[in-house]
Amino acid sequence: MAIEEKAASGTHKGAYLSDVKVRQIAGRTVAVATYRTPEPFTPAEVGVLEPKLPLMAGTSSLELRIRSIPVTISCKSGDLFSSDDLAAYGQSK
Repeated sequence: MAIEEKAASGTHKGAYLSDVKVRQIAGRTVAVATYRTPEPFTPAEVGVLEPKLPLMAGTSSLELRIRSIPVTISCKSGDLFSSDDLAAYGQSK
């Protein structure tokens, strides 16, 4: 899922892909990506990333689901990449 990781890291400051599992669910191939991120992915963002994913051998489609786990990184001077600080990094809440 290198394409997904690269694309998402460009749109989500501080996002880290921690896990990807591919499963067959009700006859569909579904990739569940787990991101640790200060801001959850929206359905629209998932929709933009999904067509960029490569198909697996023997499949005709791949559905992407992103599980966003909220993360705040702190240092002695304050939080970095928290939801409150995203505006400073060019992202809105």
